[in-house]
Amino acid sequence: MTGDQLRRAAAIALANLRRVGGDRRVYFGALVLPMMIMLLVGGVFGAGKKIVVGVVDEDHSALSARAVALLARSDQVSVRTVHDAGAVKRSVRRNLLLAGVVIPAGYGARLLAGGGATVTAVYDVGQPQAEDARAQLSNVLATQGAEIAAARYALATRGVPLATGLGRAEAMTNAAFAADRNSKVQSPSPYAYTAPSNVVLFTFVVALTGSAGFVQSRRLGLTRRMLSTPTSTGAVMLGEAVPLVVAAVVEALLLVVVGWVILRVDWGNPLGVIVLVVLAALAAAGGGMLLGTLARSPEQAGAIGIPAAIGMGMLGGCMWSLDIVGPAMRTVGHLFPTAWAMDGYVALVFRHAGLAAIGWDVAALAVFAVVLLSAGALMLRRTVTPR
Repeated sequence: MTGDQLRRAAAIALANLRRVGGDRRVYFGALVLPMMIMLLVGGVFGAGKKIVVGVVDEDHSALSARAVALLARSDQVSVRTVHDAGAVKRSVRRNLLLAGVVIPAGYGARLLAGGGATVTAVYDVGQPQAEDARAQLSNVLATQGAEIAAARYALATRGVPLATGLGRAEAMTNAAFAADRNSKVQSPSPYAYTAPSNVVLFTFVVALTGSAGFVQSRRLGLTRRMLSTPTSTGAVMLGEAVPLVVAAVVEALLLVVVGWVILRVDWGNPLGVIVLVVLAALAAAGGGMLLGTLARSPEQAGAIGIPAAIGMGMLGGCMWSLDIVGPAMRTVGHLFPTAWAMDGYVALVFRHAGLAAIGWDVAALAVFAVVLLSAGALMLRRTVTPR
């Protein structure tokens, strides 16, 4: 493509961007709405909020008190004392508690005698945070089991009294907890998951709904008029495609900055974030180009684009983590670029991974971007080519 044709493509792209920028509804849908969703969802369900767990101690022994103390040490759990098992079940059923734990009578005696003790966990299977509470309880029981095993080993090999050995084992656990707490990084923002999920979701919403501009150009005959001038088909195609990429990138970067400055989200590796933003925007733009060639009216493009973006977001983990769904649904989710983008952001934000650690996610997004842009460009060329 010659320099003259590139200038013509740039003029077409600039005109399209000005047209989009003149629509005030764009500012609400691109910035205000994502912010409202991030604040609402993150404030209610966000990471960093403690899980309230009701505890019923029917044993009242030193070991049952130790189990409760270990559970209360968790940064993720807030323990609330409940007097009976029936009350904790009713509270979980009414969503007053996310989970409950019932420590039965005889718990401590059975453990000291070398036997097992059944602890009842009450939680709602449909609540992801309740699953987290159950995992915390499992860690507590495993830790206490290790303490008792260490005390028994000291008794068997060195003749250390069981109570003395248990006290030493508990002291070692306490010291390990204190060292771990001192070495921990700052707890993640309550918006650490909802911020990247909205970045991914609205990147696709903006690109797919932005295809309405191309549909409108076709209906008004602007495309035919441009082709009647010395403007080439490639220049028209580039001028229509570039605004989708620019809009998606700007949308994503705006939400990243808002998440960082206002919501205190630590995005992790900056290069990794930029790569994910650009590749997701390219894939979204490819999808927008495809939709722009298939839709018959701007209204139809919007009616299809928004549900399509939301559907990909749901399947890709923008509404809930794919860790809580089955393997089959996880596989289906990864048929869409949204899932790979979310995997990359989760690794950067929660595991502080580097660019190399998200290599598979980057590669998958790159493949989606190439395939969708190529298919979109091919369909767009067929649409704008004079017959």
